[in-house]
Amino acid sequence: MQAGVEGGGLALVAGGTASGKTRLAAEIARAHKARGKVVTVLAATAAGRSALEAHGTWALTLEQFLAEPPAPQGEAGQVIVIDDAHTFGAYQADAAFARAEATGAGVVAILDPSRRPRYGGAVFRALADRTGAPSLEGVQGVEGPLAKIVAGLASGGEAAAEPLASFRAKGGVTAAGDRDGAIARVAADFVADPAADRIALAWSRADADALTDAIRAALDRTMPERLDGQGEPFGPLAGLRPGDRIRFTVAGWCGTVTGTGRKSMILRGDRAEVLEPLPGGGLRLRVTGLGGTREIDAVPDGPVPPWAFAFASTVAAAEGTRHGSVHLLASPGLDRATLAAGAAVATDGLRITLPVAEERAGAILERIAGRDRPARIAADHGFDPALAATAAAESPLPALVRPVAHGVEDVRLPTAVPGVRLDAVRARRANAEHLKGNPEHVLAIVQADKPVFTETDVRQALRERLGASVQDADLAALGDRVMRSEHLVTLATEAPDGAPQHVTTARAETMRRAHSTARQLAAGRFEPGNMPVERGDMFASLNPGQARAAEAMLGPERLTLVQGHAGTGKTHTLRAVASAWQARGVEVLAGAPSGKAVTELAAIEGVETGTLARWEARWQKGDVPKEGAFVFVMDEAGMVGAGAWSRVQERVLAMGGKLVAVGDPDQLQPVSDMPGWAIAERAAGQGHVTVIDHVVRQADRLDAEATRRLALGGENAELAVRHYQDKDALRIEGEVRADPVAAAARAHARDMEDNPGGTRMSLAFTNRDVHALNDAIRAEALARGAIAPETVRNYGRIERRVRGDDGELRITYAPRDLGVGDRIMTVKASEAWGLPKSAFGTVTRTYEDDQTGATGVYAVFDGREHEVQLNRDELEDVDHGHAATIHKSQGMTADSVFVLPHRRMHRHATYVALSRHKERMEVFGRAGHLDRPADLVRMAQAAGTLDTDLLDGEAAAADADRDPAPWQAPAGLAGRADWRARGVDAGRADFVADARFMAVAERTVGLLAVGRAPDPDRDRDPDGLARDPGKAVDAVMRRSSVFRDEDVASQLARVCPGDPDTFLRLFREAMSRPDLVVLAEDDGRGGRVWTTEERLKTETAAVDRGIRLALDPAPADAPAPLQLGPDFGRERGLSPAQETAVRS
Repeated sequence: MQAGVEGGGLALVAGGTASGKTRLAAEIARAHKARGKVVTVLAATAAGRSALEAHGTWALTLEQFLAEPPAPQGEAGQVIVIDDAHTFGAYQADAAFARAEATGAGVVAILDPSRRPRYGGAVFRALADRTGAPSLEGVQGVEGPLAKIVAGLASGGEAAAEPLASFRAKGGVTAAGDRDGAIARVAADFVADPAADRIALAWSRADADALTDAIRAALDRTMPERLDGQGEPFGPLAGLRPGDRIRFTVAGWCGTVTGTGRKSMILRGDRAEVLEPLPGGGLRLRVTGLGGTREIDAVPDGPVPPWAFAFASTVAAAEGTRHGSVHLLASPGLDRATLAAGAAVATDGLRITLPVAEERAGAILERIAGRDRPARIAADHGFDPALAATAAAESPLPALVRPVAHGVEDVRLPTAVPGVRLDAVRARRANAEHLKGNPEHVLAIVQADKPVFTETDVRQALRERLGASVQDADLAALGDRVMRSEHLVTLATEAPDGAPQHVTTARAETMRRAHSTARQLAAGRFEPGNMPVERGDMFASLNPGQARAAEAMLGPERLTLVQGHAGTGKTHTLRAVASAWQARGVEVLAGAPSGKAVTELAAIEGVETGTLARWEARWQKGDVPKEGAFVFVMDEAGMVGAGAWSRVQERVLAMGGKLVAVGDPDQLQPVSDMPGWAIAERAAGQGHVTVIDHVVRQADRLDAEATRRLALGGENAELAVRHYQDKDALRIEGEVRADPVAAAARAHARDMEDNPGGTRMSLAFTNRDVHALNDAIRAEALARGAIAPETVRNYGRIERRVRGDDGELRITYAPRDLGVGDRIMTVKASEAWGLPKSAFGTVTRTYEDDQTGATGVYAVFDGREHEVQLNRDELEDVDHGHAATIHKSQGMTADSVFVLPHRRMHRHATYVALSRHKERMEVFGRAGHLDRPADLVRMAQAAGTLDTDLLDGEAAAADADRDPAPWQAPAGLAGRADWRARGVDAGRADFVADARFMAVAERTVGLLAVGRAPDPDRDRDPDGLARDPGKAVDAVMRRSSVFRDEDVASQLARVCPGDPDTFLRLFREAMSRPDLVVLAEDDGRGGRVWTTEERLKTETAAVDRGIRLALDPAPADAPAPLQLGPDFGRERGLSPAQETAVRS
């Protein structure tokens, strides 16, 4: 490579955090200046310019540089030195290269390849990969244990993990349990820290803002004088209190220097601490910065330059600065380069706080130490780096015009000013107009909520959305058009009413992909499974069936299916298995489709748990386990649909882990979806399935045998029903069948009296029956005194949504009356209390504050020992919980169970309902539903599984034999020597038929449906996405070169919370932008990689310019290379690596 310092070309030098890059840049600049060369030093950030100035070198921003008139080409000795070149995005890099090409200047770029540019396009990192770059080794400017940490993180692997483990052993790392606890802990440590120069750091801006709020709140508690000032500051000083720390974001005049009356000049980046209030609303500040340290008196009338709180910062914003003490909130998704950058900010003290439990702290630190997250640009996808030089040489030279860079200050960022408000009426109107023009879009709406559907579902969805604005005849015509769509696939199964069932071609593709992925997993080998391990005492407590399953879960196969009948002790078996895997040094992660099931998993020591949706979100953010060293346990796997199963399976395969699916496919099936279990079992074969069939839940041995027979189905179900009939558990007397709800309520309330220390639950198939049972049980329990009448208070009303037999959704209301002894159920997840949706508890106290009038209850939730206080507002998300649907009861165990049957019950629901009890169970006859034992046998034998066979065959779609429209190579790329776009043979399918689009849509719609606290910014849409959803792509690409479907979906979901229809319309319109380019069909994480034509053109042009600069020989009239004396490096204190870089 022709060195840039020889009068032309590009020289790249790579170095990690604290490797002395800035000092090297300053020395290179001085060496050239000493020999009469024209040197321009560039830095992207204020911190970078300050660091260079500390080394005696003045730097310009790129904008300042481009504003100067260019020197004539051929003028001897022009050199551009770029420090921290990795912070330059594609536009900045292209502008700098264009100036260098126009003037014949050489470029020396010093970068950290592991760091990301602030505004998308890691061109310099891409050039280092393509042309090579000498590397700086070692650590400078950081001493003691911090130096070991930074150096280790720069090296990676065991060299990174060991110093972190040592630092933790010495008390430098705190595990604070969860995010809220970690933020509170960092705030407390920050306030207690005696260091004058201290800062809190976080990975994300949201966490940094949360730290600022927490620190200010902690200061308010520990510094009473903050709230007892001489006058509340106003104007530009409003909100400031003694002890606050701020950073000035713009230069300007600010008050007067204390005691002199002289005005004080503030530079951008100067920091200040509020010392005390002054009469009249003024403040005394201690300002530090390039101008030294001084005290100034600021008054509300100003002038006061714009400022921001400086207690906390993101690591990216603080990079290059130095502070005496650093308090670092290390999120589990952090990568080692970011952690190293944060640690290098500290000069004396570092405190790392993890938002995880103590037992997980070591594993999380090891995961961070091993995680690399290199910045990716468009040229990293679909291009062959080995042919980059050829492509650059062949690419046409652009016209040498004066370039204009998009500077950091020029990029428009979202502000707090509300943009267009997406009100419900306007959204519904826009959705309806879109649906009229694109009636097939209704398939996306239906599939996102109900992946397997009937023609009735489709026509009902159209009527609900268009019935008020379209005539019946036109509505029927639209429905006919949809049902003729080539995107429909008919299944081999029928709905309970005999109607054919359908899926979209996208869902059919998802099923095929799940089948293929399962086969790959089943054929793979998980190396840690071959390691010997002590089985331990826990294995001694396993019965033979459990021990067999445990050995299968510990094997080297990458896919293991464990089928356990109800009550066979699957969770108990998992405890032993998790302990054995941990002894092998393998991390065990566990997920389930519901929060309630996750609560059971959380009891397993050392296992990190979450819902499947939460795991998907974490993996999407980059919080991934160590590759090839983890086992993912999917519990209640029989309830997981093909969509979620496929997504989880793909990620486990890509991350090199082992998937253990534990469940009972004979229990409840996925709601309106294909069972993922059946697809995986068919792909993997019976050799990968292990069965636990010894039931341990029921105390009565014959009840346990009946549970086993219900699981087997067929004639065995008849024997199980006969057993319960013989023991009088089947109540089909005439008076019971006439009013089964009252009979079940009496039995339930009687059990509350007779067994006050026991547990009980009434079960029904439909929500309507559950509501009737709850009302009847409460009335009976109040009459018997099982619920203390004198403690009952009213807490508003309960809104209940029930769909009738005609398919229409109806809303009813009931009083939310609660008293001591009442059972309650959460209808939304509560992050504040760590409660999942459908958590059940018992009211222990009710209260009303005489002074404030506040009301609420105290309750103990199942599986917990301590009371939880729920105020009136929190009770809005609570319903009565004496009864529940059979679906909610899966995984539940109670001493006594009372079942209200329904004629639509199938074998899976019947099996679950009749296997929840430990001691006793009663089924109540019901006229027209259960009149004789044969009716219960019929329910226990009725099919309830959606067949995974496609009636239309494997081709599935009517257009399957037709060649798809290919992905079009953008103009100017089709002939490039290095253009190797992957996925070009996939073709661009319609939105409804695209499996990846619909997978993202289905997952996002599911998250929108999850009950969460209202977003205070839900009406803010600063980017105007509701009006122009295509801008979501622009919002994502402000800080990135490429994006995935999920990135755009996340942006759009923020402006339409709780509104799946609007989200689907906006997502479809956004991803229909004509300038979008697919670079890769699969990025290895199950996502498609996109960019825009403009970004791709800009980045490839910048890379081509850089390669030409790096590889072109120096002009014939170029000045002679620098001749440096033998003592050049020693005289300047340079390391050998730095001196080598200068001489290159």
